[in-house]
Amino acid sequence: MRIISIILFLAINCNCFCQETEAFAKKIANNMCGCIGKIDKYQNLKPKLDSCYDKEINEAAIHATNEEVKIIGSISEFNKVKQSLGTLIKTNCEAVRNLIEKEVQPTSSNPYPTNFSSEEYKKAKKNLKNWNGKIVAFDGEVLEVQYPFPNKPYLKVKMGNETLWVGSMVNSQYDKVGAAIRFLGYFSLTSEDDFSKSYHKLGCHILAFGEIDHNSKQLAMLPGSEIQIKEWGQGQIPRGKN
Repeated sequence: MRIISIILFLAINCNCFCQETEAFAKKIANNMCGCIGKIDKYQNLKPKLDSCYDKEINEAAIHATNEEVKIIGSISEFNKVKQSLGTLIKTNCEAVRNLIEKEVQPTSSNPYPTNFSSEEYKKAKKNLKNWNGKIVAFDGEVLEVQYPFPNKPYLKVKMGNETLWVGSMVNSQYDKVGAAIRFLGYFSLTSEDDFSKSYHKLGCHILAFGEIDHNSKQLAMLPGSEIQIKEWGQGQIPRGKN
């Protein structure tokens, strides 16, 4: 699905732009964090983020250094800055991170269920298009870790008697060979034109935005996916686009 490709593209590009652009984004994100200050309710987060975004983008333009002026003058580079701010804020701003972690705490007696196994995977491989975009949750053991992009692990995973590949948008500390992980992510088609062809020809992979390490019982998630993670913690599989 196009929306999934865009999500992965943005996640990858947060790690790929040049050092000056990255530093500028971090500077604005730090200022936004200061602007946000203390916040005690999750429902107040988005309005506060929006107002601080407008304020700090304007301030950054007014007080830009010579290098930052060049970045602002480049539509592509400045878009990279703006696209990365949400992730930076939700990752590095302690007040925001703590609020999100509190919001997604499990409330069910049976949180983080699964809906995908080797049997479902066999069915999916026979009709890939019907599965494209569905959200799946499953347990797997990491057999191999590759890095087609900086800080974006691509995992070969054993699930029952089947093997599949998982693109981790989480980039958690759990993405190691031998780790037993519960994944939550999008079932996504691959093509001859994308990076996956260097590793397999399965025609599909999973783009994971949530991971639970079975050893530590700790959760890691892609910043911005807190609504889906909260549903998962309530004992529901979030709904995909299909």
